[in-house]
Amino acid sequence: MRNMSTSKLLDSLRLQKKALEQLIEYAETEEDKGAYMLALKRTEIALEQYE
Repeated sequence: MRNMSTSKLLDSLRLQKKALEQLIEYAETEEDKGAYMLALKRTEIALEQYE
């Protein structure tokens, strides 16, 4: 069973992933989109490590 801190971390990472996906969709510039995509990839890696 996961401890409470890990569960909260996973919840935060999942919310962050959803937010980044929306930011990518509505990014005004390609530079912004690229930065959001990089952050999304890092978030996905973190999720994989803790799930």
